[in-house]
Amino acid sequence: MSRAAWCALILALLVAEAPSAGAQPVRLREPAPAEHRLVVRGLLPLMADLGYPVEPAGEGGLRLLTNCGIRLAVVTRNHIQAAVLAGTESPCTHMTLLITEGTLTRLPLPELQALLAHELAHVHLRHMDAFGALAIAPATLTGLQFSRDQESEADRFAALMLKRTGGEDACLGLVAVLMRVASESPASATDARSTHPNLPARIREARRACEIL
Repeated sequence: MSRAAWCALILALLVAEAPSAGAQPVRLREPAPAEHRLVVRGLLPLMADLGYPVEPAGEGGLRLLTNCGIRLAVVTRNHIQAAVLAGTESPCTHMTLLITEGTLTRLPLPELQALLAHELAHVHLRHMDAFGALAIAPATLTGLQFSRDQESEADRFAALMLKRTGGEDACLGLVAVLMRVASESPASATDARSTHPNLPARIREARRACEIL
């Protein structure tokens, strides 16, 4: 599949799942070299901790030593969001990460790594299996969401991974990024109708996990 066809496929999936009311068009681009290096810097310790044989690769991704890639695409939005796409057989990809420009430009590395840890937790825990092609975490780019239990499980898994790779300070990056998302989305932070645990509860649980793990 060509790069253009790959981008078109992702865009079609996002548009198909997006809510119709007030939906903003999703525009994707390839990461700049500095963005690619930043994400690789955050991902490599996490992937190594989970036993994935990976190395940096050109054209915006990481390469598994099994010749199956990890793709990165940048969403041209300023708010803090990320998403993960399930892997594909052709071209062989283990997963595709979608990250907004705001995430890359506004988050310090510990918070970016914590966000990546949460995304990777969903992949490692196979949460997207029920969705097939598309899965979203932790703030949605579309209407498709993980369950409350899956979000809590991913937070706990991410906290444990971060503490193993960088100690309590790295783990507290998860608390910081959840607090940042809550401050920018006050209306949805405590929405009881959401399938996600509300953000104040997630923040408390993440802080507790960092302290006791």
